[in-house]
Amino acid sequence: MKLRSIIIFIILVFSSYAMAAETLKDEAEVKQFTDNVMEEVGKGKLDSAFKVLRPYVYMNDIEFNSNRDEAMQLRQKYAMQYGPSKSYKFVHEKKIGDFVLGLQYLEIAEKQAIVWSFYFLKVDGIWKFDEFEYTPRLADLFQ
Repeated sequence: MKLRSIIIFIILVFSSYAMAAETLKDEAEVKQFTDNVMEEVGKGKLDSAFKVLRPYVYMNDIEFNSNRDEAMQLRQKYAMQYGPSKSYKFVHEKKIGDFVLGLQYLEIAEKQAIVWSFYFLKVDGIWKFDEFEYTPRLADLFQ
């Protein structure tokens, strides 16, 4: 029984550590953060982009790595269809109240652009990264 308690304690400690994430103090830091991610994306360095994202993501390493691998496989599929990444452009930001912020970018590939969207939530005066997504559907820019 004592060993079981120690194992549970170790799991809880590592889970708590894995769930800790960096925050951003203001909208300027949010924009700089997403620019840093997109700079790597625009160079075709998706793995480096995920390294920039990692400190701000609230999930354990197993979940993060699984999501990263899945996203990178999808992006490789897009690369076969749309060609390599050439650059990126900031499109716009949208706020809902003073507590939700979304930023959209275009990754400019050789044959088509890919829409990247990042979402943040303001809690206790600080911005927390919530999620991101990307899609080759340019129509998503108009929703």
